[in-house]
Amino acid sequence: MPNLEQISRKEYVPRFNSLEEIANRRNELTREQILLELTKLRYGLKNETMELISSANNFEPGLKKEFVKLISLVAMSDVPNIEELIENEEKESLLRDINFVKDFKQKIIH
Repeated sequence: MPNLEQISRKEYVPRFNSLEEIANRRNELTREQILLELTKLRYGLKNETMELISSANNFEPGLKKEFVKLISLVAMSDVPNIEELIENEEKESLLRDINFVKDFKQKIIH
């Protein structure tokens, strides 16, 4: 897996063309790699968040919940008051993920 600097220099293109492909390879990917791939899908293919979420409808319930959460993190990462949208018990973990996505997006933009 490339580092963020390689991605920001566009030396790496998405490995997957669909959410289903990511799901099929989920055992080979870390959480950070899944976030990277979802982000690349979201911005690379210009898919809307709801389309990505609806494409996960055929997944097993636990997997669908995880992907919806990750997709939502990517989609909501620009919301200024995101803390108000997160339940207290998940806040710390989700904020770490959001900060990861924000950092990733900054490195791609610059």
